[in-house]
Amino acid sequence: METTGRASEPDAVEVALAGPEPQRRVTVAFRLILLIPHAVFLFIVLCVAYVVVIVGWFVALALGRLPAGMARFLGGILRYATRVYAYGYLLTDRYPPFRSDEAEYPVAVTTNPGRLRRLAVLFRLILVIPAFIVVSVVSSGLSPALLLAWVIVLVAGRMPPSLHQAVAAVLRYQLRFYAYLGLLTATYPGGLFGDAPTSPAPDWASVLPTAPAPASSTPSPFPGPASASRWDVVSGSASPPPAAPLATRLVLTAAAKRIVVAFLVVGVLDQVGDAVVQVTSASTAVSAAVARADLSGDY
Repeated sequence: METTGRASEPDAVEVALAGPEPQRRVTVAFRLILLIPHAVFLFIVLCVAYVVVIVGWFVALALGRLPAGMARFLGGILRYATRVYAYGYLLTDRYPPFRSDEAEYPVAVTTNPGRLRRLAVLFRLILVIPAFIVVSVVSSGLSPALLLAWVIVLVAGRMPPSLHQAVAAVLRYQLRFYAYLGLLTATYPGGLFGDAPTSPAPDWASVLPTAPAPASSTPSPFPGPASASRWDVVSGSASPPPAAPLATRLVLTAAAKRIVVAFLVVGVLDQVGDAVVQVTSASTAVSAAVARADLSGDY
C-alpha cells in the first residue's frame, strides 16, 4: 500500500487501511463469537438499507442523484459494514464501533455521491451482473482461505503482508460493488488487483500504526483541501482523521496478486462444484421420482 493520494473519479468510493498490525491471540481465537452482536445489528440495518435503496432508485431515476439524506444514511451503513467485515477478515484487531462516524478506527471509508446517469440507474441490475459474478467468485474463494488465515494469525500473532494486501483488495472490491449497487457512485467497481503504482511503494512498515503524532504533523489519509469535509459522511460534520497512518493506495505485491488469483481459482472451482452437486441432486431426484412411478405402475 502507498500512503499517497490518487486522482480518482469525483464520486469514487475509497477505503483507507492500516497495515498488518499485531493481533491478540485470544481475540483471534474467539473472533466469530465476538462478531455476533455486530452480525445481529448489521442484519437489521441492512434490512432498512434494502428499503432505502429501492426508494432511492425511483428518486435517482427522477432526479439523477440520490437525496443527501439517503446518501448519508447509506454511506454510514457502508462504512459500518466495511469495518465489521474488516474485523471478521482479520485485517485489524480493533473491535469495530457501532457508530459509523468513529474517526479513530483503522479502516476508513469515504463516499462523495454525485450525479447519476438515469439510463445507468434504470438498468443498474443488468449492468452490475459482471461485477456480481466477480464478487461472488472471489468471495467464494476467500471463505476457505480465511480459515487458513485464522490459523496463521492465531500462531504468528499477525497476518503476513501479502495476504493482508490480498484480503484488503477483496474487501475493497466488495465495498465498491455494494456502493455501485446502492447508487452511492456512478463509478463501476474495479481495483481487485490493486492500483497502478505511480511511485516506488514505501516499505510496509511505513503504513504500520504508530504512536499518534502531533496534530500539525499528522498526515491526512485523504490528501487535498476536500479531505476534512469528506471525512464524516454520516453526520455531515468534519471530523479529524485517525492518528494512525492509513494507506489510501493499494499497490499489490506480486505475491499478493497471486493470492488474489488463487481466490478466483478456488472460487470458480467452488461455484462449479456447487453447480455439479445441484445438477446431480436434481437428476437423482428425477430418477427417484421416475422409479417410484414405475414401481407404482407395476403394482
